[in-house]
Amino acid sequence: MNDILIKDGHHTFSYRVAGILRREDQILLQYDQRDQVYAFIGGHVAFQEHAEDALKREWLEELNLPIQVVQLAWVGEVFFKWNSQTVHQVSLYFDISSDAIPLSLPHQGHIHFRWVGLDELNKITLYPQKAREFLLALAGSRFHFVDEQV
Repeated sequence: MNDILIKDGHHTFSYRVAGILRREDQILLQYDQRDQVYAFIGGHVAFQEHAEDALKREWLEELNLPIQVVQLAWVGEVFFKWNSQTVHQVSLYFDISSDAIPLSLPHQGHIHFRWVGLDELNKITLYPQKAREFLLALAGSRFHFVDEQV
């Protein structure tokens, strides 16, 4: 796959999709043990790939979990440093569902997948940083946020 990931030496542009899978008052997130941060499960969109197809592909690759895309929940634009790169990332966050919600979750090296309760969101580091407030307010509304971390 040829991801939409453009680098010019010191700068990177990234187009990403992620899914918000809810189970009662919990959200399924990925946890990176190296950085001790949580993020939404997803990945980069490839050239000529629809965002929803990319999201379905990523969830199958990472969790072997077929999903249904319900609706676009919000659009995020973030700026951050990654190694020596300044990254400008545009992400689409979709509300998703699945008929096969996993009870035991796989892990891939330093990446683990965990159910996190909404009441735990203030106790973890979640990226993007403004996602916490949008998750708590998510009630069928659509949001756009800009999160500058540079």
